[in-house]
Amino acid sequence: MLVSCKSTDCKIQFATTLLHCPICGEDAPLVAVCDAAESRSPHKAKFVILAVFLVLIVLGPFRFSSFSICDRCGAVRNSSQRQLPFVNVTYWTSHDIVETSLSQLASSFAPQHEHSWLFGHGGGNSVMCALGPAGSMRGFTSDTDIVHFLALTHKFLGPEAANHYLSFALDPEQCRHFSLWLQMGDISGSQIETESDYQQWVEQNRLHIVDYSGVTVYQAS
Repeated sequence: MLVSCKSTDCKIQFATTLLHCPICGEDAPLVAVCDAAESRSPHKAKFVILAVFLVLIVLGPFRFSSFSICDRCGAVRNSSQRQLPFVNVTYWTSHDIVETSLSQLASSFAPQHEHSWLFGHGGGNSVMCALGPAGSMRGFTSDTDIVHFLALTHKFLGPEAANHYLSFALDPEQCRHFSLWLQMGDISGSQIETESDYQQWVEQNRLHIVDYSGVTVYQAS
């Protein structure tokens, strides 16, 4: 006899055998579900899972955001990495390079270069806090004392001297020491209008520099 599939959305009919009930004595067809109906359920489940996953990727804040600093000029690169939920698998990355007070000044005397990025700090998509060597440098890329001193150095001594001091500003180990030395001498509050004023300031503060390991006064070659 013909029996309809018991799945509510299936119209398939197929032949089946009768089963004799030992209790009521009647012959009744086997309750059956066709293979097509059985196979659709797993596919539906997979489709729903895939749809939910795609929605999470598109709408969810599953991204790792970070910044890096160029150790040649002081520019900052902000990065956003779209990642699969809860795993560090990146499928799309965008970068935004931002010029800083330091990098804008350095462009007038630093050699032409390809950016060399030092990772600073990042977080997101289950990563709470990722720290790199440039994590402590960002504030110094807009440090008014550093920018002012480098501008004076470039003006009175030229690009070689300016690059000498720029290297300290972009060194993760020395940038804080360099800034403290300039603060100690009140470089921003000093009246420096001539090369003689500049040299006098350096001589007056030469002794202080020994307190800041690694930072040295420029000596013309």
